[in-house]
Amino acid sequence: HLTSAISQGVNILCVKATQAALNIVNDWIGENAGNRKVITITLRECLYELDRNSNIKDWSAFARGLDPATFYPVIIRDIDTTLNPIPPDLEGLHLFPEIVWNVELRCALYELSYLNLVTNNGPSALCVFNQQAHFLMFKMITPTSGATTEAFFRSQGFEPGSQIFDEHLFKRYVWDNDNLEVIQREFKEMCDRIERYRTESGKLDT
Repeated sequence: HLTSAISQGVNILCVKATQAALNIVNDWIGENAGNRKVITITLRECLYELDRNSNIKDWSAFARGLDPATFYPVIIRDIDTTLNPIPPDLEGLHLFPEIVWNVELRCALYELSYLNLVTNNGPSALCVFNQQAHFLMFKMITPTSGATTEAFFRSQGFEPGSQIFDEHLFKRYVWDNDNLEVIQREFKEMCDRIERYRTESGKLDT
């Protein structure tokens, strides 16, 4: 339905954070990130279809490799595991467990962040359908899960390897797995695209 609607020119970007949620998260960003660019990393750590889960080791390495003077990575754990002990790979990173339990605050965080990095999962819809939320969605294909096979995507009118959004929306599906090299490559390309657009358009708040 979505790919059909987009092909007909329908605007599907219908999700918007409430002003109250934006105010709360904006204050949180000011207190924690300051002027740094917030990069959210939404992990999939579900207790079912385990093959679809995030590559936590490489996400940790990516977050730790970001320039701390420029970026403020925020880890958002899966609701299935957010109350569990923090895995060793995530220790010392910035976690935001409260956001998992409030959909309005999660939406606001995605909207206010410079870039959102997600593994193909349910909460990513708050990025997909929000005009202001920039995202990279990794690990689209997991052959062992019925809803993430190439055949399933094709049955929905979504050709594997393709994109459904214009580049200026800064929303991109990454059809490779979430290993460190892929994450770093796609992150750099998207950051370059955002900054180039800002320079050319003069829209510094994009």
